[in-house]
Amino acid sequence: MMHGLVNINYEAMLRLVIETDQQRQSIDAIINTTFKGYLGLPKHMIAMLDLPSLPQDSEEETTETFYRATVIWGNETRSIPITVVSGEPVVGMSLLQGYSLQIQVTQHGLVTVNQIR
Repeated sequence: MMHGLVNINYEAMLRLVIETDQQRQSIDAIINTTFKGYLGLPKHMIAMLDLPSLPQDSEEETTETFYRATVIWGNETRSIPITVVSGEPVVGMSLLQGYSLQIQVTQHGLVTVNQIR
C-alpha cells in the first residue's frame, strides 16, 4: 500500500524513490490519469539523475527519447521507462496498472494506492 496527499491545487501526489548507481532520490509526482506512460520527468531531473537513454527501435517513426530508471513501487523495485515531460513529474496509468487508486478530493486529502489481488 502506498500513500500520498492531495495538494493545494487539488492534484493527487505520490512520493516515489528513484535509485541509480550513485544515489537515491525522492520525488513528488502528480498522478495523471490521462498520461499513458509509467513516469514522466522533466529534462533537468533526468540530467540530474544521469538516467541512461533507451535504444530506439529503428522501425519506429518517433523522435521521442525514453530513459530507464529504477523506482521503489510499493514493496518492490521496478525498472521502468521514463518519458520527458514539461512541468512537474507525473505518474501515469502504466505504472498504476494492477493497482486501485482512491483519492479523498479535499486539500490535504489522502491518496491511497493498493495492489489489486
